[in-house]
Amino acid sequence: MVVSPWRWKLPVYVGLIGLGLFAMPGPTLLLMLLLMLPYMLFLASRRRGRLDPGRFLAVACVAMLFFAAFVVLAQSLFPVRLEEITSGNDPSFFYRVRGPAQAGVGIMAHYPFAGAGLTGEPFIETEVTNLYVRSSGYSAGWQVVSPATELLINYFWLHWIYLGVVWGLIITAALTIWLRVLGVPSPAFCWMVWAILGQASGAYVGPTCWAVMFLAGAAAMLHQHSERPEAKYRTATATAPRTLRARQSYLRQRSMRQALHFRETT
Repeated sequence: MVVSPWRWKLPVYVGLIGLGLFAMPGPTLLLMLLLMLPYMLFLASRRRGRLDPGRFLAVACVAMLFFAAFVVLAQSLFPVRLEEITSGNDPSFFYRVRGPAQAGVGIMAHYPFAGAGLTGEPFIETEVTNLYVRSSGYSAGWQVVSPATELLINYFWLHWIYLGVVWGLIITAALTIWLRVLGVPSPAFCWMVWAILGQASGAYVGPTCWAVMFLAGAAAMLHQHSERPEAKYRTATATAPRTLRARQSYLRQRSMRQALHFRETT
C-alpha cells in the first residue's frame, strides 16, 4: 500500500482487511486498519519530499475518520471480547496490552534512568507479578505465568522497561538520527508503525521487533522515490516552454548582433 501509486489502493486495502476479518475474525487484525494512520499522517501528507502543513491537516481529518471506523468496528464485530476485556476476563489482552503498559509505567517510576536492563525480566519478576495481581483487570482465577519472560510480551513497553525513561529517550533519538542518515524521509512513520505492531508482538531482543522498524523505513524510502519521477516530469514540463523561449530570444539577439557587426565592417 505504501509503495503503490494506485489511487484506489486505500479502499482495496480496507476491503482486504474486511475479507480477513470474515475469514479469520480476531481483534488483532484490526491493528492493520490502524496502520493507515501513520501512512496518511506522515507519508500521504508529504509533497515534493517535505511535509505539507495544509495537506497534513486535511489528511489528519481523514485519518481521524479511519480511527473512528476502527473503534466502531471493534465495538460491533467483537462485543463479547470487549466486554471480557473491560470486565477483566480476557487474559490474552491483559498479558499483551494492559499488563505490560501497567508494568512499564511502574518500572519507569522505580528505575527511571536505565530501567531493568536488557532481558532483565528475572530481576523485576516479583515486582511485575505484584503489579499484575493488584490490577483491576487481573482475575484471581488466572494461573500466574512462568517463566518471567512470558510476563511481558509487548516490545513497545519492553523498550521502556529495559531502558528506562532516560536511556529509552536517548536510544530513540539515536535511532531517529540514524534513520535520517540512511535517508528515511519520515522516522515518525517508522516509530508509529513500530508502536502499533508492538501491541501484538513481544521479544524486544529479537529479529521481529527490529524487522518491523527496518521494513517501515524501507517502505518510506520507496514511497519517497516513487514520487520523484513524477515530480521531475512536472518540473521539466513546466520549465520546457521557458527554456525554449529563452533559447529563441538568445538566437534573435545573436542574429541582431551579427547583423550590426556586419554593417559596421562594411
